[in-house]
Amino acid sequence: MNRLHAAGSFVLALLGCSLLAAAEFKGGEEWPQFRGPKRDGLSTETGLLKEWPTNGPTLAWKATGIGEGFSTVAVAGGKVYTAGDRSNGCFLIALDLESGKEQWAAKIGDTGEFGGYAGPRGTPTVDGNMVYCLGQRGDLVCVATANGKEVWRKNLPKDFGGRCGGWSWSESLLVDGEKLVVTAGGQGAGIVALNKKTGALLWKAAIPGNDPAAYSSIVISNGEIFIRTFKNLWCISSP
Repeated sequence: MNRLHAAGSFVLALLGCSLLAAAEFKGGEEWPQFRGPKRDGLSTETGLLKEWPTNGPTLAWKATGIGEGFSTVAVAGGKVYTAGDRSNGCFLIALDLESGKEQWAAKIGDTGEFGGYAGPRGTPTVDGNMVYCLGQRGDLVCVATANGKEVWRKNLPKDFGGRCGGWSWSESLLVDGEKLVVTAGGQGAGIVALNKKTGALLWKAAIPGNDPAAYSSIVISNGEIFIRTFKNLWCISSP
């Protein structure tokens, strides 16, 4: 995890030649989740600068007061999404891509410091008109991209007996087709799949030895789910 939020105040600077947006922020590839569209860290953007100008790239805008934490950004539908701990809670936040102005903030849950580090760890995941985020206390929320209105929520400890390592839940959520998959770390519910529209449980899979959740995010390849839990790397066939 890279610490992007300064203590008490997160500054997000979007540059004119950013990998996250095309020139003047129009027509560029979207970056709707952790590590990009395919979750592989690769961008198909072209026309990028091969070297910085002498005085550096032009600053397009910056946003302050986002909060404290480790969330990176997702970019989709003309908005930039991130998360942070503010004085009154942990929030999922949407900024206007062109101006950097805050569009809305949806509460994920309470603030929290784990392992000496405060704030949410995971990056929001955008899918269509919904955005999903997991807070450091295991609060999982789905909200509308248009206005931040909450659609549904789960709490991994309460709903699935979830457990995690000392740095707490750090996962960037994965949407696969009609389901959202997350490492709950519970007994008999190491990994759970939820209906992405309603939050209803679709299936759950036990992890041998009831290994708790760690700090990695799920990837799927050829129908197989790969996840690194606290002690081991697992491959699980997706039903």
